[in-house]
Amino acid sequence: MRVSKPGITAAYEDTTILFEGQTIGARRGESVAATLTANGHLGLRLTATTGERGLFCGMGVCSECAVRVNGEAGRLIERALQIDPSSPQALFFGAAAALRRGELPLARTRFTRLLALDPPASVKAILERQIAAIDQKLAAGTAAPSAPKP
Repeated sequence: MRVSKPGITAAYEDTTILFEGQTIGARRGESVAATLTANGHLGLRLTATTGERGLFCGMGVCSECAVRVNGEAGRLIERALQIDPSSPQALFFGAAAALRRGELPLARTRFTRLLALDPPASVKAILERQIAAIDQKLAAGTAAPSAPKP
């Protein structure tokens, strides 16, 4: 978050990023969503039905500010899983990304690991349904070949 008040000294380093061919101001350590929002780019993604979505919780929990970095959001998720293999957020987004890519065994592995973290009952039910749906697709032979990653 950017604060501009008399007497407050900024503890950041200014830099720039390239966004859709335009160089915009950024601060090291701030999220991509915060940088884009601070530069007036409020619509961070498009939905299939309701239009633009932007920053909501600002913590990465609700996923409304999900963006692709260099077209490879999955690379960042993989890095997060290297740092913390039990991160619920990274496991969820990693499973969802694998599912979108058709890597069903990897998606199943990550949803199963997330389920093992004992989520709330409502989340547990969703994960169990997702795993069952993946199992059906795997049994039907509709998966793209991939080796499960831890």
